[in-house]
Amino acid sequence: MTGYELTKVFWMISDENEAMQLKCTGNHLALYTWICELRNQVQTYSPNRELMDLPTKYTMDRSFIGSDKTLKNCIDDLAEWGIIEIISRSQGSVTKIKLAIAYLRKMYGSDAEDERMSNGSATDEVRTTKTVKTIQTNKTKKTNKGVVDFSFPSFATDAFKLVWSQLIGQPKWKGKSAEALQKSLDKLAKYDEAFCVQQMNEAIENNWQGVVFPKRGTLPSTDELWLEWQATLTGQKQVKQSTTKRPTAPGQTR
Repeated sequence: MTGYELTKVFWMISDENEAMQLKCTGNHLALYTWICELRNQVQTYSPNRELMDLPTKYTMDRSFIGSDKTLKNCIDDLAEWGIIEIISRSQGSVTKIKLAIAYLRKMYGSDAEDERMSNGSATDEVRTTKTVKTIQTNKTKKTNKGVVDFSFPSFATDAFKLVWSQLIGQPKWKGKSAEALQKSLDKLAKYDEAFCVQQMNEAIENNWQGVVFPKRGTLPSTDELWLEWQATLTGQKQVKQSTTKRPTAPGQTR
């Protein structure tokens, strides 16, 4: 499904939903656009998957939303308007969502979506709708190139996998073998997701051919950067705890 088609359904829903007309802002559209992009990226390596992870900080960056409270409200609104379903939510961390089934029916056409949802492997078969044919065509092209079933770190969410797919599409990574790519993934497994995403984004921005490096002259190694990362997180936690006002005992002055 093209970006135009996805956007068209969004506006079609808004025409039918008075609450959405009164409350919808650019933040809602930006978040929805990112969810559609994330879904498209996820389905390049898992065509039947509908569940998506929305890590708070990363989703704020990708949808250009300035606060976690605004992001939470936008997610709740999209769910209330029947566009997405909230599957689970970790406090201050990751919200797991999927596009609502009723919404998918509007996107694909009710008959095609009922068939698709009831038969997870049915995307390999010929469909009667143009949209599903497009998905099948894309999948075939990927298969001809050789889809690699990577073994991702246990912490890897859809956000990690999305950045990884962008990284291995870079000029210096396209020619690498599946074994070399997997070794790069294995090296990242000892860190956490946020640090890995930062490293991969820097590799993309700076056209690096690796993500984990030893010490190079005056440049720190990735392990040293990781220690600094952890120290920064620890310091932030300590500052937050020290600024929390403690209850005063009776008769005690502070």
